[in-house]
Amino acid sequence: MFVSAIAAHPAAMGEGALGFVLDHLDLLDANGLRQSAAAIGSALWTQEPEALVKLLHDPPPRQSIAEQGLAKLSKDDLLKGLRRSPRSIPAVLGQRPELIEDRDLWMITGPWSEDGMTTAANHPDRAEAVLTAILAANRT
Repeated sequence: MFVSAIAAHPAAMGEGALGFVLDHLDLLDANGLRQSAAAIGSALWTQEPEALVKLLHDPPPRQSIAEQGLAKLSKDDLLKGLRRSPRSIPAVLGQRPELIEDRDLWMITGPWSEDGMTTAANHPDRAEAVLTAILAANRT
């Protein structure tokens, strides 16, 4: 019950409370987890983007929290987190490939751009928008 009460308000969680919920997900019933997963994932992204990305490689329900959290986040919130954690870009693009078309993504420097080009190549329907975004970001 205690974990359910905390999980019901993930946006108000501090780092300690969020960690507690993640450590005790087994205490949440399926309905509580389904209702809270996206919000828990979003709260974790706000606090520590790389921690959310690491959950993508965990078994359910942790993986579900990451997937639902990334799906729920706005493009602006995702970009804020990616600026803090450029290493997370390839994994996030795997979940949200539409970001590859965003100029602000290409403004983030780092070795991720090769993975970004691979993502772009896997989505030929986005090629024109990706090229426009790269040029607008002055990336050549």
